[in-house]
Amino acid sequence: MANSCAAMAGSGEPAHPHRMKVEPISREQIAATWQADDLGAVQTITVPRRGCSNACFLVNENRVVRSQVTELPLHKFRTEKTAFDLLRGSELPVPEVLVLDESQTLVPCAFLITTRLPGETVYDSWNGLDGRTREQLAFEAGRYQALLHQHTLPAFGGLSQLAEGGFPTWRAYLEDYVARHVRQARHEELLDTTTTARIEQLLVRFQPLMSAVTTGCLLHRDYHFENVLQQEGKVTGVIDFEWAMSGDPVFDCRLDETLAECPGSVEPFYAGYASISPLTEHHRLKADFYRLLLSLECVAWWGRDPEAADWMPGEYRRLFELLAALEREV
Repeated sequence: MANSCAAMAGSGEPAHPHRMKVEPISREQIAATWQADDLGAVQTITVPRRGCSNACFLVNENRVVRSQVTELPLHKFRTEKTAFDLLRGSELPVPEVLVLDESQTLVPCAFLITTRLPGETVYDSWNGLDGRTREQLAFEAGRYQALLHQHTLPAFGGLSQLAEGGFPTWRAYLEDYVARHVRQARHEELLDTTTTARIEQLLVRFQPLMSAVTTGCLLHRDYHFENVLQQEGKVTGVIDFEWAMSGDPVFDCRLDETLAECPGSVEPFYAGYASISPLTEHHRLKADFYRLLLSLECVAWWGRDPEAADWMPGEYRRLFELLAALEREV
């Protein structure tokens, strides 16, 4: 579930209950795009172990081609290019974008071509690493996320929204976010009006903390060890920024569930993060509130999706548990 429900929060795109799949880009189409964009000769085309919701190919072992095979999120590759461009030249190792094509003239979908970073995912390599290397990698990954949050932006919302002005305040973004997903959940009859009214009331009670967030920080929104690369015990890349946005750094820190998949990573990860940016007094309270909103979004988007049947009951359970706990605290 790390790359599905978790990635949704903060997209800044309208809620939609379905994913419309299209045919992925073919090898012949890759060769045609290579020629059209003057990228040289195509010698090899291979499929990596991971591609997630995008069709993904490695060309000549040093370029990555990803095509959009679902309609969500909208403008995902434009968002990713914006994030990579913002981070070029920074300490964070990110790919370089070579081609972004949303025209659908060469192929029937948007596609992105980037350089390939060395290494494999921390998640895939974790079991083969010794304890000291694991601790060092987790610390470094936490430190890199804190460095990511040092990049500030002039407004709030998804990166594709910022070109149109975005939201002037974090509070305004969250009010819109909650309204969209409450409306969707009610329309689909996935949550009753009593439950959604409780969520809306909790948002009101959290307004002082939300209003205190005055600076939009660059958020990854899918930061976990499947999107962090390592080689010989060193972080070599941070990838998959298609959900990137501007917001409260705590909105990017719902990590305990995914970090737990790599035993022993939670403590050194947060130590690495705190070495750059110490956690605030209200970090845990806000993190739980944002996790509640993530459950709301998961229910609103995926509540009737057969593919989500295995994990959706857990999202419902977590939503009601967090809602009751937060009502007692605030």
